[in-house]
Amino acid sequence: MKRPILFLLLVLLAAQFSCKIAPVLAQEQEEDNRAAALEVVKAFYESTEKGDYNSALQQISPNFSCVINGEKMDYNRHKAYLKDSLELNYKRFLRFSLYNVRVNLEGSGDSAIAEVDFYWKGYDSIALVDKTGYRKRVAHLAKENGVWKITCLGPLDPPSAQQPQS
Repeated sequence: MKRPILFLLLVLLAAQFSCKIAPVLAQEQEEDNRAAALEVVKAFYESTEKGDYNSALQQISPNFSCVINGEKMDYNRHKAYLKDSLELNYKRFLRFSLYNVRVNLEGSGDSAIAEVDFYWKGYDSIALVDKTGYRKRVAHLAKENGVWKITCLGPLDPPSAQQPQS
């Protein structure tokens, strides 16, 4: 008689423990998911700051598709734009850097939106002066085959200037 009661108590304790631990595990998994998405955004901007085209491109989804200021930007077009921008930037600016980079990430599950704002500085080798500037960007992210990728990237001014395309 004592064994069935003891067994029942163990089953009840296990059920109670699993009910309490499941939400904690789900929250930890969601935090890990957000951290992984945030890391993709940071890796993209660190790569662009260094002028590292290949590393920056690794953060972009092959399914990249946006409309920016009314103009469609697919993966191939963005790839060419990124390459040209980095080459131009590093031919023109010496000692280029980003600073005070802030990322606000919203979303859950397999999609997120990151608002990024930062300052940049560099020595303009054409105008022969130090220059600084401020930018705001938005990055749409999606988890593809278990890996976060940027699916749309554009300016944040105005906020409706870019929309992901399906």
